[in-house]
Amino acid sequence: MDFCLFEATKVVMSGAAPLNDQARLPLKGRATQRFLDRGRPVLDQEGNPAPWRSPFRFSGDSTLSDRYVLCLIGLGYRWDDEGGG
Repeated sequence: MDFCLFEATKVVMSGAAPLNDQARLPLKGRATQRFLDRGRPVLDQEGNPAPWRSPFRFSGDSTLSDRYVLCLIGLGYRWDDEGGG
């Protein structure tokens, strides 16, 4: 997770262009903002990456979190409803 956060941060800080729709396909239209909380990865009880769970609405910029979750997917992360974690 730290590797993916580092890589995503590096790309965003370099001024890379926003992700296009093709690059975002693995996200399957899901919001990624809840995977980071104050710039740190959110973990489930087993220590796996997971979205922050709260009944409150959450909004924020997905520039960093999209790249972070795409990196996780590239390393084998699967959405809860797909099995794995």
